[in-house]
Amino acid sequence: MISTSDIHWAAGFIDADGCVAKQGSTIAINAVQKDRWPLDKLASIFGGKVRSYARKEVVGRSYYRWELYGSKAAGVMMTLFTLMSPRRQKRIQELLSFWTPLKRGNANAKKTHCKYGHEYTVENTYLKKGGGRECRACQRAANLRYRTKLSLISRGI
Repeated sequence: MISTSDIHWAAGFIDADGCVAKQGSTIAINAVQKDRWPLDKLASIFGGKVRSYARKEVVGRSYYRWELYGSKAAGVMMTLFTLMSPRRQKRIQELLSFWTPLKRGNANAKKTHCKYGHEYTVENTYLKKGGGRECRACQRAANLRYRTKLSLISRGI
């Protein structure tokens, strides 16, 4: 359970030392520090990864970076939005208007027919437990092929 004080701490930390940005085709939120503990705290609150980097110009000096991408980053941005500075709020609005979950990963949800041309109707669609859907007509055909194969194997053919 995330406490209110953790959310307020994270908002202040990210507003001061963090970055919200577009990373290729997705969005990201990150923070960079010499000390690892505040980044580990962000990772324990929101998830994400903390990575270590070595500075090439200064031997023996390293820094750490906490990173979070995609829908998780969008969730953190929306959670912290009201606690951020007006400048950061404006940037978050820009990023969230660029990134929408409907733009990615839902290509199959938009399909009206299976790959064999059967229409996805209420009667012809099976909703799977883990998410997704199957065409009942295709599933019946696959079951028939499987039962036929088992029958041939049991008869030694």
